[in-house]
Amino acid sequence: MVYRVVYKASVEKDLKKIDKTEAKKILSRIEGDLAKDPDKGSALSGTFQGLYRYRIGDYRVIYTKTVDGILVLRIGHEPAAARPPVHFLPHKSLPYVSVAPGRFSDTLLTFLDWLAQTHPPSIRIATGMHRGGPFVTIAPAGWGDAAPTPHRKKKIDSFARRFRMCGLVLHAKKEGFRLTLAEGPDAADVSAPVDLH
Repeated sequence: MVYRVVYKASVEKDLKKIDKTEAKKILSRIEGDLAKDPDKGSALSGTFQGLYRYRIGDYRVIYTKTVDGILVLRIGHEPAAARPPVHFLPHKSLPYVSVAPGRFSDTLLTFLDWLAQTHPPSIRIATGMHRGGPFVTIAPAGWGDAAPTPHRKKKIDSFARRFRMCGLVLHAKKEGFRLTLAEGPDAADVSAPVDLH
């Protein structure tokens, strides 16, 4: 028996935040697997009693059972609470950098989460010194192979502004990204659009 699947209006907003091909896969799994067996998900407890969670890759579908099917309430990425903690340890060869560690941590983790949603096989992160200033490179494998889209450019511009608030500049290159100090030798005018190539 196939149960009726109904989506809450907010699910449309959730799906717009997800890559189109990934969103199609999620909807296919909901309409296929979950519609055939609403008990596939895990029951939530406490204040969320009566709701269920169904995992599809890195995404979670939150739903409830109805008389004739299921009502999908939310579709989202792994919750931020499940992220591993990040610790910043000073290295003796790097100068002291005055950044807001909480803001930097949140921005960096959110940026890495977004990159992970593009499904690269791996993400290489390296640190070093260049012309007297520290830098961090973030290179998602296969990043340069994907055609840039207006949505991707808009997200990168948004992250560039957020890193700027931390005192850092995000340089976007075809092969990945580089973070440098805002007042360092590699700093650029972040009011200019981010170059993807």
